[in-house]
Parts: sequence; C-alpha cells; structure tokens
Amino acid sequence: RANDAMIALRELDQRDLVPDAWGYAVLARLNETRRDGTARESAVARCTTLAGAHADAVCPPLAVASSR
Repeated sequence: RANDAMIALRELDQRDLVPDAWGYAVLARLNETRRDGTARESAVARCTTLAGAHADAVCPPLAVASSR
C-alpha cells in the first residue's frame, strides 16, 4: 500500500496536482521512510506553503532530528 501511495503521490506532485497540504504531508512521511531526504524536504516545503497558518498542525517538521 505504501508503495502504491508513493507512486500515485509522486505522479501527482510531478504534475502539480496534489490537492492539499495533507497530500504533501503524506508524501513527506513516505519519502522519510524511504530515506529520501531531498524529496522529503521538498514535500515538507510545499506542505508548509499550502497549509499556511496551520502548517505546524498539518506538516512534519522541516528537518528530521539526528539520532546520534
């Protein structure tokens, strides 16, 4: 399921058709599980833009804390 979601959301993102911040939030989290930091940060930035004042409630944080 996660792989199908990733494929669908990436395709929508490439065509600028992700409908809202929630879609980018999911895309960011899926990219995080795949350890694709660049794609994750891009999705978080887009999520933050679309969510506006609600970004803290909707979007993951921009940078993931290191586990060191």
